[in-house]
Amino acid sequence: GYCNLKMVADWKLEFMALEIFRTVWKEKRDAIYEACDIIKACYRNVEQAEVKAEALDQKLLKVQSKIRNLRDMRMEGDIDPDDFHDRMKKLIDEENGLRLEINNLTQFLAKKEPEAGPDMDAIKASLERITDFSEGDIDRELIDVFVPRIIAREDGSFIWYLNLSGKSLAEISAIVEGRKNKATVSLTDIMEQENFFV
Repeated sequence: GYCNLKMVADWKLEFMALEIFRTVWKEKRDAIYEACDIIKACYRNVEQAEVKAEALDQKLLKVQSKIRNLRDMRMEGDIDPDDFHDRMKKLIDEENGLRLEINNLTQFLAKKEPEAGPDMDAIKASLERITDFSEGDIDRELIDVFVPRIIAREDGSFIWYLNLSGKSLAEISAIVEGRKNKATVSLTDIMEQENFFV
């Protein structure tokens, strides 16, 4: 096919993106706090896994002690062979189950970086920097994450598809008029969808 659309300068796309994000992302502070809460929750999962691993290690030591005591009882003749085999089977099964759980937790924890915890102040500062549009700049990563598609129209306008909620796309029509240092952006046809504006 043949495309008869003119080339579009990067500054026009960035300028539109900046205006679009300023318009739709009204409550940045709430989004940043929510992101920080999610990170904290993930770190708590690691802490809980460490606590659980320690408890399982203690439980394994107790089971191993019971196995030794049961063998001693059998050697002393304090327990008959049938009772010994029944109890030993239960203890061995419990020991194997504990070893499997400990192994799974150990593998989970090995994938996590050993640290004192996430630096929440640094994370919050980074998120605030990325979402700060006051300087007239927009982080390209923000566009890459939330804008899956931009369609250019023959009339010089663009349809921006945004996905801020992670659930549904929303459309915004935008057009830039003027030169780089005196440009204006017009946003029209903002199709609000449920959970779209953040």
